[in-house]
Amino acid sequence: MIQETNILKWLKKQENRNSWLVILFTKPHLYLYNLLKRTIYMGIFMFFFLEIADFIGFKEQPIPSTLHSLVGIVIGLLLVFRTNTAYDRWWEARKIFSSIHATLLYIITKVDSSEKRDEIFITIKKMNGSIFSFVSTDDKVEGDVFKRNFIRKYKNLNKQLFEEQLITPVYGSVERKMTEIMDQFSSLERIKNTPIPISYSFHIKLSIFVYLLTLPFGLFFGLGFGAIPLVMILFFIIAGIEIISNEIENPFKGDPNDLPIDEYKKETEKYLI
Repeated sequence: MIQETNILKWLKKQENRNSWLVILFTKPHLYLYNLLKRTIYMGIFMFFFLEIADFIGFKEQPIPSTLHSLVGIVIGLLLVFRTNTAYDRWWEARKIFSSIHATLLYIITKVDSSEKRDEIFITIKKMNGSIFSFVSTDDKVEGDVFKRNFIRKYKNLNKQLFEEQLITPVYGSVERKMTEIMDQFSSLERIKNTPIPISYSFHIKLSIFVYLLTLPFGLFFGLGFGAIPLVMILFFIIAGIEIISNEIENPFKGDPNDLPIDEYKKETEKYLI
């Protein structure tokens, strides 16, 4: 537990709570800690490697620097595709949650004057809870239970709206909104149950590992011990992008960089009163 200082208290009072200074000093549990730890390990590896190379007395550069330059371009392209794929999943999930919120608010406004308003609101609240519980759990059995609960509450809500004559040719928009809810739930299920292929992710990680591991062989003869900070900076940048992509590719895990699912749930429920 980091003890707050006057600087930390001042930072927390700033309007921009997501500035990099606030994140750096008040959220050490983010990816930065693991990344810095791995960067230090790389620096230690570099130091011992250069010591051994200097002791043995390497006279020729074992790996041409041109090769690392070409491989670096390929690694950069792979990271671009990797980051875009992960961010697209994160952003799509965010848009779906916004659509669910807007759809439920529309139905709530239509039901507000109904005699069975409270009964229908309870069904909407339970259905909304089933959606967020489904995406939040990592257990497949629990996920199936929450999915069945959602379908059951969806049918109940559909029946209640029909009995209140809100699903009729006159109120056809309500029926369309009910269809949209099912489509939105299916989209969330697709993101949750369709991870990025392991072979794709593994190949990128392996390529980065081999590239960074062999980088000292290409820089030692030109920079000597000055290659240590350069390799650490490159490792920090390249590995950092990969770690970020790995964190945001599943936006439902509840990590600091994932979507605030509980807040989305509460945002809808505050209108069900």
